[in-house]
Amino acid sequence: MGNEDAFTRFSDNNLAYLEGLRALKMGDSTKAKSYAKRMWDIMEPMKDAAKHEQYHLLVGLIAAEDEDYKAAVESFERSDHTDIYEKYHKALAYHKMQDSEKASKLFMELKDFNFNQVDYALIRADTIAMANKVQ
Repeated sequence: MGNEDAFTRFSDNNLAYLEGLRALKMGDSTKAKSYAKRMWDIMEPMKDAAKHEQYHLLVGLIAAEDEDYKAAVESFERSDHTDIYEKYHKALAYHKMQDSEKASKLFMELKDFNFNQVDYALIRADTIAMANKVQ
């Protein structure tokens, strides 16, 4: 697989992820699931070990929106553990499952995170509030 094909696949995957997020935020989990399926299909031919991490993040977000927090955590465990957005939503899922030990640990890690990234800006206030709440 050439670099151009890989670039196209990663770009198409990112677009499908964003469309899936938008569908989920608009309350259409069926459409979000179809974008997740598209992501899987796009990345399947790749030989990259991390090729489905973004897919698992979206599937986890869909499961959390459907209040299936166990499935959400299972999907988040297969996504990118360095992704702040993933870690935040995993902490929320643990909180909803009433696993305050795991939720607190993640919220505390996030509370102390101090980098200027868009994803962190989106979750910062909620993260600090939750970290203080679950202590």
